[in-house]
Amino acid sequence: MKKVLLTTTALVMTAGVASADVIVGGSAGLAYGNWGTSGGSAQGWGQTTDVSITMSGEASGLSYSASMSFDETGNDIGQGALSVAGNGLSLSFEEGGELEMGATDDGDLQIGYAAGGVSVTYTEDTATDNTLINLGYTAGNMTLGYAANSEEDT
Repeated sequence: MKKVLLTTTALVMTAGVASADVIVGGSAGLAYGNWGTSGGSAQGWGQTTDVSITMSGEASGLSYSASMSFDETGNDIGQGALSVAGNGLSLSFEEGGELEMGATDDGDLQIGYAAGGVSVTYTEDTATDNTLINLGYTAGNMTLGYAANSEEDT
């Protein structure tokens, strides 16, 4: 009896440490035809299969999320964004990502902090080493900001 009681106590104590919501979704399709092309020889059967996985959760004041997708060809495995945030600090990473950082560049690494009206964001495109730094301060109706972009400085 003592062993059972200790085991259940340990499970109750660790139940809230970390958990994640995992959502698995997908689609599949079967089609006949190659619409938009001329000639009967272009007709044929085709299939598509896509799977997506999204995970998110919160533990010890930190929220986190990650995602990925798979395509039936096996050549298209999409690693989605990975992000962690808590207490004003945030970190996001998405290789080949879509974090806006200029007219011709998108970043894939972003680190930010915001608290007490002060905000700082560092964004980097790890493939080109281009960086963007944003600094901001807000007090009442007044907002001050500064941005430095290595892509536009060259």
